[in-house]
Amino acid sequence: MEPARPAGSFLAEVIIPIANSTGLLFLLSRVLPMTYCVDLGRAIVYAGSPEHDSVVLFNPALSLAAIAGLTAVCLVVGTVLYARSEKIR
Repeated sequence: MEPARPAGSFLAEVIIPIANSTGLLFLLSRVLPMTYCVDLGRAIVYAGSPEHDSVVLFNPALSLAAIAGLTAVCLVVGTVLYARSEKIR
């Protein structure tokens, strides 16, 4: 049986900054939209605190731009693929 975990610890892997990652983890951490969403959340939570620079990976403006850009790309690609599959049907 698995030992009891504190509430919310399932997000621990997402919340921990991955600034010093290398290889495949580095590449994936820069491509996945969740990285920017979580980092923007960190920037908001730690705003004005001394820990801000050691916890936040990207400038909040960059995080917002990445979220908007990745959302736009995914919407366009998803719409094109959906329209193509419906046309073939």
